[in-house]
Amino acid sequence: LPILPYDMMGKNDPIATFKAGTWVKIRFTNGTMMAHQMHLHGVFMTVIARDGKPVAQQYRQDVIVVRPNESVDVAVLADNLGDWVLHCHNLEHEEHGLMAKIRVR
Repeated sequence: LPILPYDMMGKNDPIATFKAGTWVKIRFTNGTMMAHQMHLHGVFMTVIARDGKPVAQQYRQDVIVVRPNESVDVAVLADNLGDWVLHCHNLEHEEHGLMAKIRVR
């Protein structure tokens, strides 16, 4: 899903809505020359692949480092109802809008 710049003062519709109790696969694609530390509030993410290749051992984290020009696939159990923020933990990136909202219903 493309992430549009987050409007800190405005209404931000969710970029995705997940059905509560379902497993969801999310792919982070970083097309830049800098790393992004991606964080989704309300859930843990399980890394399942990097650049389309399954990882040798899946691991759970709440912050996923997506290296330059890399994609990372994660599995998420959408078990926490509500609206949750997805953002880069690099505050400068977050302030420039690398942030979105996910809804679990």
